[in-house]
Amino acid sequence: MSKNKKATNNRTQKNNDDFKELYIQKPGDDPQLTALSFWQDGSMGLYFLGYREAAEALILHIYNRGKVNNAIIYPLFFLLRHTVEIGLKEAIVRSCYLLKREDCIPPDIWQTHDLNRLTSVLEKNLKSLKMPKGSTWPDIKTFFIKWESADPKGEFARYSRTNEGTPFEVPGNVYAGRILENSMKAFDYIEGLLTELEEYIRIDDEISREYQE
Repeated sequence: MSKNKKATNNRTQKNNDDFKELYIQKPGDDPQLTALSFWQDGSMGLYFLGYREAAEALILHIYNRGKVNNAIIYPLFFLLRHTVEIGLKEAIVRSCYLLKREDCIPPDIWQTHDLNRLTSVLEKNLKSLKMPKGSTWPDIKTFFIKWESADPKGEFARYSRTNEGTPFEVPGNVYAGRILENSMKAFDYIEGLLTELEEYIRIDDEISREYQE
């Protein structure tokens, strides 16, 4: 075992008790605040749905208030951006499962926040699968390109400064409407794509089982 691997294992073991203390249900805990853990299989599909639901709940809160306040745009934009990133990454994973090629998931995918990078890998996989991207894809892809150009890696929503430590320069009042409208379209597209890929995986698994029998 390598030194780095051993350190990782030790860190996981050391943190396990703290994880249980902070996250795991105990007798007497409120069941309404408890999430079932059986779904935790490494898939990001439920994460996508969860972040989407959180974003939409915040949007509903904003409309109920009748306005966007100066502070709430940051968690809102973060939720919107993170939902899209998770959805694209899960689509890449599912497409690679169908391609049956581990090398079609580049190692940097798990760390990247670059929408152009994620879009490029996904398009390549869908092309290999000969899956049509749909009529709305060009507009959604254009939105992703502009979003990445305007806010590389989604930093604006997370911190007041760039990774280099310089404050973000905002040239005017921030309008949430365009990001909201385009994000909702992207959410719908990604959710539809994930559903389609999941169905292909189900069919593929059934054929594999029949072949083995």
